Amino acid sequence: MPHRLPLVFAHGNGIPRQVYQKMLIGLSHRFVATGVDRFGHDPAYPVTDSWPRLIDQLRAHIAAVGEPVTLLGHGTGGWLNLLAAYRAPELVTAVLMLDAPLPTIAQARLLAALKRVGLGDLPGRVCGASADLPAFDAECQALYRRFGGRPADAFASGRSRDAEPRRFDGEVGRRIQQTFPTGLAALVEKGPPVDGSGRIVPCGMLIGRRSRAAHLCGLAATRHLVADKLVVIEGSHLFPLELPLVTAKEVVRLHDRMIGVDPASSFPGWRKAARTKASAQLQPTA
Repeated sequence: MPHRLPLVFAHGNGIPRQVYQKMLIGLSHRFVATGVDRFGHDPAYPVTDSWPRLIDQLRAHIAAVGEPVTLLGHGTGGWLNLLAAYRAPELVTAVLMLDAPLPTIAQARLLAALKRVGLGDLPGRVCGASADLPAFDAECQALYRRFGGRPADAFASGRSRDAEPRRFDGEVGRRIQQTFPTGLAALVEKGPPVDGSGRIVPCGMLIGRRSRAAHLCGLAATRHLVADKLVVIEGSHLFPLELPLVTAKEVVRLHDRMIGVDPASSFPGWRKAARTKASAQLQPTA
């Protein structure tokens, strides 16, 4: 069996990593996947404006792998991964985003104004997608019911929130929406992440054909960053849970088109150099 490549997966807002299990299993022939279970729930890495502590948590996880990784993220997880790649490009082989349309400068300015008047979550509510469980793969349905963001009637049976300690807290999800990092647009405008040796970190995106966010927000900034590494896939914003194995197949296909089957052979020497820097990346920024 060919050497499996390290992959760090970042989940979407309100959807813990466990819910994506079927997609991740579909990737297991090519990748060894790890990731943070629930962003925003560790007191050491709280949700604050522009997500610096969430990025620190992700960066620490990436560095702990000990070698450069492929980053795969859905929605909010895609944005977090891209921000982590800008922060520590020497630790990243490539960034693959699943339905995480990127904001233009104009959209970021509008969002910054909304945040100042307490409406930072408005674009997320307008462009976002609620879970359509009947459209989910059957296994993903079961996992979402167990771990997903708490719906209005989740505890109608009288169970306390403490009885579901691995669920995603709805209030955390709301804070994540309200504090979107508008500075991401300026980074994207300048192009993809570049490490100290001048190596460009390749970036790609899978977009759902019925994605409300993609249709309402547009893909101008996304195309600016990923160029021809933009692939449309059937499904809504939640296509990784609607078609998990199809998504896994398309992730592998796009990954191979971006960097080939053996990325280490394409960039000799940088993998070893990145290992020596990994421990320094474990400390959160001030």
